[in-house]
Amino acid sequence: MDAVPSAFVFSLMDSLLTSDPFRNLGHAKELGRGYGRIAREVHKAATICSIETPGVFFTTSCDDDCVFLKPPVFKGMLSGGARSPPVMKNLVELIVFAQNLFFEGDEPSTEGTSMREMRTLIGKCRHVRVRELEVGHFPAVQSSFTLLPDFTTFFNKVSLRYQKTDSFREFLVALVEGKKLESLQLDALELKNSEAMLLETSPHQWLQETILKAFFQPQLRELKLSDFHYWASHALFDFLLQKWLSTPETFPETTKLLEVWRAPPIDLLRTSGFGSKGQIRRDKEFMLPVRSFLLPHPESLERTVEIEVFGALAYSKINIDAVTDDEFFKGAFFSRIRFRFNRGENAMYWRNKRTTPIPLVS
Repeated sequence: MDAVPSAFVFSLMDSLLTSDPFRNLGHAKELGRGYGRIAREVHKAATICSIETPGVFFTTSCDDDCVFLKPPVFKGMLSGGARSPPVMKNLVELIVFAQNLFFEGDEPSTEGTSMREMRTLIGKCRHVRVRELEVGHFPAVQSSFTLLPDFTTFFNKVSLRYQKTDSFREFLVALVEGKKLESLQLDALELKNSEAMLLETSPHQWLQETILKAFFQPQLRELKLSDFHYWASHALFDFLLQKWLSTPETFPETTKLLEVWRAPPIDLLRTSGFGSKGQIRRDKEFMLPVRSFLLPHPESLERTVEIEVFGALAYSKINIDAVTDDEFFKGAFFSRIRFRFNRGENAMYWRNKRTTPIPLVS
């Protein structure tokens, strides 16, 4: 371990931002020859910048010096405590929360940080590791508008609330066409019942095609679909699984996460050859019971599908071992499906995992 270069420590910090929800240093802080100290210092200095804005784009021409927003908030990644603006090398994550895609109606504030200053700050964050955008509302727009190319390729982590509007469609398509997304989350919390039912069972063709296009882009690491219950966990997963089995070369040589509500059909797992890892673990992030299932690819040694099914909170209060897999799937909260790609020892690690057939309900 003493031979590990300091560049590895910075690389490890980079991976913590994208793979560890708790951003724990783990064994990195114990590295020898001063590298553990470097890791601790970088971890301690790491800062997150959060920006809240009523909108992202203007539908009419506007002077950026006349529009003011709440000042940006800086906080420590580890402690969460408020901080002064850091030097740019210590800024590891930028989060922009936008109420709407467009500025609307309300009189702009005359206090705070001007839009011009905010755009300048965001522009300086181009090399920040995580650049996240959340947009809550996509109103119908009567007049035409232009999406800024630099803006739609700037963010690598995006969360959008689905609305059946042209502005949502145009914005999502532009983001996917930009091929910079590493994480994409779509939810639909405010749809009417009829629209929600359609989204659950059969989303519009353009949306299905856009989701698939995003999933197969090499740089995309995770795709999270809330409120797409039946389509995502059944139809989409079945399509991806059959494609993975028949033409594995069409999947990029990276590990991809698909997160869906509820659980895939357990009979599909049985007929496809998935095995149960057996043990039940308690998830630290959501405190939910988790059951895991694996399917090594029959021909490609580097590829394995891992499914983690997160049970309902009610299962925390009963003897979870007495719950059958079929019952567990019916009461599932959500699932994480990983199409894993590994080489060498890492590939053999996953292929040598012991599993047992998923038992049939008698």
